[in-house]
Amino acid sequence: MTTMTDERIEVPEGLTVRPLHEHLAAEVTGIDMRAPQSEATKQALRALFAKHSVLVFRDQRVTDEEQVAFTRIFGKLEETTFGIANRHRYVYQLSN
Repeated sequence: MTTMTDERIEVPEGLTVRPLHEHLAAEVTGIDMRAPQSEATKQALRALFAKHSVLVFRDQRVTDEEQVAFTRIFGKLEETTFGIANRHRYVYQLSN
C-alpha cells in the first residue's frame, strides 16, 4: 500500500517524509538502511532525492558495506582516489 505525500510523490506505507527547509532537505523515517528495499521504496527515495537534494536518515547503524549498498539506490557511486578515503573506496569520513 502506498500513500501520497510531498506533492504527489508516492511513498510506501510506513515511510514518513518531513521537509526540513522550504528549498532543501527532508528527513525520511520508517526505513532500515540495512534491509533490502522494495522497488516502490527505491522509486520513492529517488523521487524524494530529486526534489529535496538532501535526504536525512537519522540513527542508522550501518557498516560501510551496508551504506554503499543502500546508496546504490540513487545511481552509480564515485570512487575516491585521494587521502580522505576511509577503509572503503566509496566512503568518505569527514569530521571537524
